[in-house]
Formats: sequence, C-alpha cells, structure tokens
Amino acid sequence: MASRVRSQAADPARRDYFFGAHDANRILFARGRDIRLDPVQQGDPLNYFVYPYAEIDGKPWTGIQSTFSFSDLENAVADATSPRGAAD
Repeated sequence: MASRVRSQAADPARRDYFFGAHDANRILFARGRDIRLDPVQQGDPLNYFVYPYAEIDGKPWTGIQSTFSFSDLENAVADATSPRGAAD
C-alpha cells in the first residue's frame, strides 16, 4: 500500500481511485475485530474469520488443511439467467 500512497502523492488525480473507491473485484470476508463465534470459542477472539477455525478440548487446533480455488462465473451466471437456460 505504501507504494500506492506514494504514486497517489505524485498524481493527485488518482486520489479518488486509491482512497474511498472500491472496484468490482473486492469482496468482504469479515467485518469488525475481536470476533467471538457462536458457540463462543475458548481461544482468543479472532481478528478476522476467513479461514476455518476449530478447537479440540477448548484449545485452537491448527491442523486444519484447506484448499481454495477461484473461477470466473460470468458465463455460468449468464447461462443460468438466460430465458433458454444453460442447456442450449
């Protein structure tokens, strides 16, 4: 982010782009800090809740293995909302 701030200072016209603007490729994972789950976890409050969280005997368990993948759903959404459906 520091390089972005420097580039904004060099080009004040980009101020709106870097400060206060959100492009269409951003998503919100969590809001707030010190997150308590329900039921309440025995471990410390979470600063963010993006990855799986588990406890064993009241202690955070870090042995969780996760896999993430991403794909562009633009065509799938267009097909699903088409009056003829995706089968065409």
